[in-house]
This record gives sequence, structure tokens and C-alpha cells, in this order.
Amino acid sequence: MPLWQLALVAIAVLAIVVVFLPLTPAYDLEVLLQAGRAVPHGLAVYPSPSSPAVYSGSSFVYPYLTVWPFVPLAALPIWLATALFFMIVVGAVLTASFLGSERDPVIAVLVLATSFTLTGLQLGTLSPLLFAGAVFLWRLRDR
Repeated sequence: MPLWQLALVAIAVLAIVVVFLPLTPAYDLEVLLQAGRAVPHGLAVYPSPSSPAVYSGSSFVYPYLTVWPFVPLAALPIWLATALFFMIVVGAVLTASFLGSERDPVIAVLVLATSFTLTGLQLGTLSPLLFAGAVFLWRLRDR
């Protein structure tokens, strides 16, 4: 890939870091890391079903297996866990974009610029990873 194409993608990622990430805390990532901290101590990952916390949007509500990748991340300092998760998710989105577009960096930048991706990166959601998984499975389907 030519240097200008790498620079284009890098500028898009840098713009997201500088402009969009500071606008809102990574609420979903905080919930996932909190659940990841609870597992090694044998604490409950889920709130009581009758608790108002279930409907607050600040509770772990994912399938139980989802917590396991966040156990090692939760052991890290919050700034490092957040940065590492961001890099993993951006890498997954870029990989999926390149897989789906035959390595066209313009498509990758356009995918990064969608509200779906921006919101997912800001909040630390799992949706960008689900996007990457869907693209990967679609590529397998084509074979």
C-alpha cells in the first residue's frame, strides 16, 4: 500500500482520537471492564433482574462468555485498557474494511467516518467488532 494511502487512514484515525473520543466517556467499555474485574474475584457480573440498574444502561447485559476477553484488559490501568481496546477495535474495523473493499483505503476512511463506527469507538461498544465478524463471515461465504 502506498504511503499516501496509509497517511490517509492514519489521519482519519487521528481525527477520531482528537475530535470525537473526548466528546463522551466510553460508557460501554467501562461496564465491560467492571465485569472483567468482577470475574477473578468471584463476584456477580449481572445485576439482580429486579434492580433498576438493569435498565440504567450501566450494567453488564451481554452473554457471559463476552466477559472473558475483558478479564485481562481489566487488570491493566484504565487508560491502558482503553487505549488497547481502541487499537484492537480500530484494527478490526480497518481489517474488515480492507477485506470488504479489496484494500481500498478510501472505503476504510468512509467506514471510519460513519456514525455507527464513530459511536462505537466513542462508547467502547462491541458493535465495531460485530461488524468485523460479519464482514469476515461474509468473505468466508463467498468462498
